[in-house]
Amino acid sequence: MTRTQSDRLLAAVAREIIGWRSKQGWQQIGRALRIRSRMVSSAVHLEATIGRC
Repeated sequence: MTRTQSDRLLAAVAREIIGWRSKQGWQQIGRALRIRSRMVSSAVHLEATIGRC
């Protein structure tokens, strides 16, 4: 599957938002979503673990 310029833009937005909210020792998941109006929505999920799993 070939990535389009639009796909690369969404990936870049997701990476950028992870950088804004990054915390050492935390898991981060960034996402970017293009909605029908062509606007891009982005979010980040942070999760920390205390102790050993």
